Amino acid sequence: MRPRHAFGHRNSQSARRAVPTGLLQTAIAMLRNSPWRFPLQFLFSFGELYGDILYFGIAWWDNGQYSSPEPLHFWFYFIFMNSLWIVIPTLLVGQAVLRSVEAFRIAAQTVTPPHKKLH
Repeated sequence: MRPRHAFGHRNSQSARRAVPTGLLQTAIAMLRNSPWRFPLQFLFSFGELYGDILYFGIAWWDNGQYSSPEPLHFWFYFIFMNSLWIVIPTLLVGQAVLRSVEAFRIAAQTVTPPHKKLH
């Protein structure tokens, strides 16, 4: 029996294909305006935010040793380019939440009242 690899799979290549497949399905759902668009958008954007927070948190915790000391590299590449990975997913999470709230509000208004029980 072979040892298990990342994500508990025996074949680590199948685990590596899972994330790109999920991202592709999200992109297709967005293009087709699928009912799954906003839940998937929220899921993957929130996951990206989590990873970014870990990335910046570790860099801050270790006093920025993962960034070059040159000002151009630090401010343009490390701060500006990586901040795009914070701003864009934050906007997508906000959009997904607002659209989901709107859908729940509409669904609550269209629910038919329960029937009265006959005695």
